[in-house]
Amino acid sequence: MKKLSSCPSRVKSDSIPMPTLEPGLPFLDELDTRIALIQALIPIGLAAVSEVLEREVEALCGIKHSRKGKETAPRRWGRQRGSVYLSDQKVPVLVPRVRDVLNNKEVELASYDKLQNLSPVNETLLVRLLSGLSARRYADCAA
Repeated sequence: MKKLSSCPSRVKSDSIPMPTLEPGLPFLDELDTRIALIQALIPIGLAAVSEVLEREVEALCGIKHSRKGKETAPRRWGRQRGSVYLSDQKVPVLVPRVRDVLNNKEVELASYDKLQNLSPVNETLLVRLLSGLSARRYADCAA
């Protein structure tokens, strides 16, 4: 019986041919710009997602820290980890929970359900934004 070594054999890095990319290819510059803009827009998008979720919770439960009687059904019930799509990236967020205490059921947030679905509208908006910024047509981006 042949004994196998515990460490895998190593391949020299100079024996693997690496693809060469010519500098100045337009799609590489465009890709770098797109990635940089997406990374810059993600924190802004996360802030907007949090605001939308909090507004829906406030509409269901009332203002935060307000005291209500026991007859009111929906109540804030902590937070849980979740994720939403920003452009084509799935990003983790903290999702507020709402509970119907009279029926002992979780209340689903409609805005969270919509944010979890990848929609082509997001991609269209991103393309409009990127094309407007790259061509310095800032008014087109805001419209």
